[in-house]
Amino acid sequence: MIFELPSYKIVEQDGKYIEEIELFKKVVEQGTAHFFEIAREGELESV
Repeated sequence: MIFELPSYKIVEQDGKYIEEIELFKKVVEQGTAHFFEIAREGELESV
């Protein structure tokens, strides 16, 4: 599964996993806001 950001549009999908896709999109959407908040505060580290 490949999503396009920031739209979360599905670009490539193998199989039909409707429930899993919805859960994944929800997690990604919620995590994105947190990621940018941390990035804005300069707390990201390169690993």
